[in-house]
Amino acid sequence: MISLQHPTQVLRSQSPSRVSVYADEELTVPFGTMLAAKGYIVVMPDYQGMGDNYDVHPYCMTDLAKSVIGPILEAGKTNQPWSTFTSWNGKLFLLGFSEGGYATLVTAKEIQQNSYPEITLVGVAALDGPYDLSGTMRNLMLDAKDDFSAPYFLPYVVAGYGTYGLVDSSIMPFDKAVLGTPYVGGAAFNAKLYSMLDGRYSSDNISDKMKTQSNYFIVGSNNGPKSILTAGYIGALGDTGSTLYTKLQANNAYNGWTPTQAKIMLYHNRKDDLVPFGNYSFAKSAWGTANAKITYKTVDNSLDKLGSVHATSLIPAYIEAAKWIHNLY
Repeated sequence: MISLQHPTQVLRSQSPSRVSVYADEELTVPFGTMLAAKGYIVVMPDYQGMGDNYDVHPYCMTDLAKSVIGPILEAGKTNQPWSTFTSWNGKLFLLGFSEGGYATLVTAKEIQQNSYPEITLVGVAALDGPYDLSGTMRNLMLDAKDDFSAPYFLPYVVAGYGTYGLVDSSIMPFDKAVLGTPYVGGAAFNAKLYSMLDGRYSSDNISDKMKTQSNYFIVGSNNGPKSILTAGYIGALGDTGSTLYTKLQANNAYNGWTPTQAKIMLYHNRKDDLVPFGNYSFAKSAWGTANAKITYKTVDNSLDKLGSVHATSLIPAYIEAAKWIHNLY
């Protein structure tokens, strides 16, 4: 079985459970279909808040492991929709790109640290994921400029971390973290932006709203995504003693474990413009190079034909992961 974790997706209509093979903008279902055609049982889980659910999504939080393991166990023990054709031997591979790479690693951690006797985790392919939330990604939140092409990720982080488990009520709720001005069609900017995180709006819609209805593009200021944030939230991001920093650190995908069970391929494009290479570097530094379970692989590719180097890296990364899994199996 291969569990395929999808990249960041804000449109609920693009969730794996809802999108068709012909309309999937992030190619999760087409790629999963190709893997199934090669003889694998393929599970493509929705994350919390996806599919038919319109709640806030816990973006890049370790809780994502629950939404991966649940469908695996359900499919393997109860549903078994493939039983007419084959049976599951209990061997599992995990594979994911971007947020899917993050979800893949935290799921591997969950399986290694807890008891899942139904599962034998064999291989884990984590591709260009944001593993280093308290370092590389926090720096991106603070330092990205107005040429950053996907600022929508920032309100996604703010909303997720403000909803799930943060306790500082003066800073963490969305209306305290994001500026209320200007007013947009009678609604405060923070209220309007929050309403756009309900799954009906695309990442481009959200990014455009940030750029056109905030201080994002004040001429000469070189503002970036953080221009939507209050001074209090920016201060919490910059303070390594804050609750926010502590929560980001606790959710680093490499935090609190070293792979000892399954083989892992950690793969990253050094030129990635949205999920910087530091995510790979910090994970490698935490785990070391002597661990025989881990294969470290990097590429240097600056193509941006799909709008960003990160997005254009998806297909080559998937191909490399599929080859690695096939050879491992």
